[in-house]
Amino acid sequence: MVKGLFQSSPVKAVRDDYFTRKSAWENIIDFIPKNKILWEAFYDPQSKSASHLEELGFDVISKDQDFFESNEGDICCSNCPFSLKKEVLTRLKFLNKPLF
Repeated sequence: MVKGLFQSSPVKAVRDDYFTRKSAWENIIDFIPKNKILWEAFYDPQSKSASHLEELGFDVISKDQDFFESNEGDICCSNCPFSLKKEVLTRLKFLNKPLF
């Protein structure tokens, strides 16, 4: 799981917040297709990102699962942990899934 990767690396474990405020989603709302199912791939029970997207009118999948073994929705609409950005982008390219 992504959280497990943080624990195995002291650099990644230091601080890698990946919460997204509602105002950030509001800033890019015009670029996110309304007719697609969004995957908020980096689930954290403290994050309100999925509920923010739902409040803005999107269908969202967000659940506690391993990003690197999952494939949900049409578009990955999430704020990934930046320490894993290369691995995340490689995985999304493999899945042929856009990232917002």
